[in-house]
Amino acid sequence: VRAEEVRLAFLLRATGDSVCLGRTPCLGEFKSEASPPRVSFEASVLRIGALQAALPQFGRRLNHAVAPSGFVIAAPAASQRLWVIHSP
Repeated sequence: VRAEEVRLAFLLRATGDSVCLGRTPCLGEFKSEASPPRVSFEASVLRIGALQAALPQFGRRLNHAVAPSGFVIAAPAASQRLWVIHSP
């Protein structure tokens, strides 16, 4: 049985001191003129442009979202783990 749909808000900072703001209603779509970085996944590795980040135990099936600011949020399809990666 799946839990109810939950939305969380995060304040993502490039300095690394990001903050979870807690549960929130859907805030709608964000429109941006900037293009998000190109992202690809290989066995437990995420590539954001030239940056390579190891994602141990993640395998190849990841759900992900990419922000124009360079943040990538990735989660395995059958897991509650969540990784937030920033590419400068």
